[in-house]
Amino acid sequence: MQPVVVRNDKDEIVAYSILYINRKEGYAVLNDIEVNTKYSGQDEQLKIIYEKMRRGAIENIEEYNKTALVPITKLNCGISPNWTAVNEYIKENPQSSILKAPDFDDFKYAGSGTWSGDWHKGQWTIWEDNEIEK
Repeated sequence: MQPVVVRNDKDEIVAYSILYINRKEGYAVLNDIEVNTKYSGQDEQLKIIYEKMRRGAIENIEEYNKTALVPITKLNCGISPNWTAVNEYIKENPQSSILKAPDFDDFKYAGSGTWSGDWHKGQWTIWEDNEIEK
């Protein structure tokens, strides 16, 4: 798993996600895209943030693929009911079957509550590399 962040021109983090790469099956999943609440209602900025997050995840995958035995050919993204700022942009993509990703409850501290991750509730394919032979 790899954190992926988007920063503004002041080097402040404005969006955050967790990227999971399944090395055996050749796919990746972003848990969701959490955006700083100060961007709420700023549709133009939210679209830019979404595109930067998507591009950052794809660049991470492309770098990974340079040495991968099984290249990543698909990137899905979950959505969160708590962070709806970019959900509409994620949902512009085709909904996908849910690709397996880690359950965050497996890594929690005792008594810290439960949360399996938003990628378990629904996923949309935000990138595919159909040119790579599987």
